[in-house]
Amino acid sequence: MENLNFREIDYQTDLSEVISLIHKNLDSTYTLDFFKWKHLENPFGKSYGLLALDGDKIIGLRMFMFWEFKTPNGKLKAIRPVDTVTDENYRGMGIFKKLTLDGLENISGEYDIVFNTPNNNSLPGYLKMGWRKMEKLDYFRVGLINPFAKSTIFLSILIDQINFKGEDSISIGGTILSDEFLKWRYKEPVYQIADFSSEGNYVIYKKSKINNIPSLIVYEIIGDPAQQRIMLISLAKKNKTPFIYYYGSDVKNGRFLKSFKRNGPVVVIKNDKYLIGDKLHFSLGDLEGKL
Repeated sequence: MENLNFREIDYQTDLSEVISLIHKNLDSTYTLDFFKWKHLENPFGKSYGLLALDGDKIIGLRMFMFWEFKTPNGKLKAIRPVDTVTDENYRGMGIFKKLTLDGLENISGEYDIVFNTPNNNSLPGYLKMGWRKMEKLDYFRVGLINPFAKSTIFLSILIDQINFKGEDSISIGGTILSDEFLKWRYKEPVYQIADFSSEGNYVIYKKSKINNIPSLIVYEIIGDPAQQRIMLISLAKKNKTPFIYYYGSDVKNGRFLKSFKRNGPVVVIKNDKYLIGDKLHFSLGDLEGKL
């Protein structure tokens, strides 16, 4: 590795080669537009990227997304190490570890905590680098709603029509939501928005199937927690399915007829400056694999 060089990504000149590296070694469907959306258009800030080079050839990449959580005194600035790829001819040399640790060191003054959602294959590597798993995380669940319960009307709107005014409804430790964030995060048409406008509440969801049964995946439920039950019942009844897939801690007032526990997320944290990491909480949208 002594013959390799490491430097910050140049978004003006490196993107074509970076996308080519990802195509050949990680994901052949990854697009330049997706990279720009994820790393250049994020309302929390443009991602920091670190490259490994052999001469002029880019052979390794690590990207670091910025994120923000609500605290009693304002916001907690976080870094989320995400996309990483190493040329198959250079694996086993410790490039992933060096890119990750050097990248965090290079921007150490720009964040208060680091978090990530590794898969089972990459988790051991993170633990060896000094990360620790968050405790007391909830589970992903499938809830069965009561089809005979009272429901209410709502509008199906486009993401550009959302008018978020619920800053006060964001609980401590949650991702800081805003119009700008929601319109960025859920711009793809696969996400649908239910507007319970008379209550100032929204549900962002997607139609799917669980074991071939029509279901709804709830990514965000925004607004008055006391209205969660009637919002989900209304959504399910209009879409003619009694099943809601959700993240447990994000839907505390669903009051389902039955709730079936699925697997749980894995979140690891590091450099927890204010020892607040275990008080963070997430929506299903925060934990989605595309991030």
